[in-house]
Amino acid sequence: MKGIIFFFLLVPHLAFSQGVNIIPYPDKIELTGGFFNFKQGLSIKTHGDDDTLALIARQFANILFGSKKWTVPGSMPGAKNIVLHILPVQSETLNDESYAIRVFKDSVLIEASTYHGLFYGCQSAIQLFVNSVLTSEIPCMEITDIPQYAYRGFLVDVSRHFFDVDVVKQYLDLMAQLKLNVFRS
Repeated sequence: MKGIIFFFLLVPHLAFSQGVNIIPYPDKIELTGGFFNFKQGLSIKTHGDDDTLALIARQFANILFGSKKWTVPGSMPGAKNIVLHILPVQSETLNDESYAIRVFKDSVLIEASTYHGLFYGCQSAIQLFVNSVLTSEIPCMEITDIPQYAYRGFLVDVSRHFFDVDVVKQYLDLMAQLKLNVFRS
């Protein structure tokens, strides 16, 4: 019995021992040394001129800077950049929802081959910033995530419990944060 309790206490520690708390945990995280310090503020830039890319950047900025629960400093003099980039060619090894995040000492690069992947990369980056908002530092790293399953869903049983529209919208927001892609009712 003591061995089972020890195992369940040790597993979360091993999973988050690198200091990276992202749910669901990405395929590959490689720490590269150093820290990205965002005490002087952040600015979000896009690599390309596209309406959908601009929409994703706006949503990312609204969540990052507009949260009532925690505050990330906005654009100030000396602010560091977060760059959103759509890759021009789809790789054969990546699927539509895969993404890569590269955290350097002076910038963060979020890239994907599709808008879905870029959106999920932004969700992971939000988790990185939320988890480090007290220290204003993120360890430099490279994250590569390729979702293992094509169907990651959430089911709401509306035949027994009725939900307001606002509650369903909250569920959809939580689904986006956890990178779930199918909603059924």
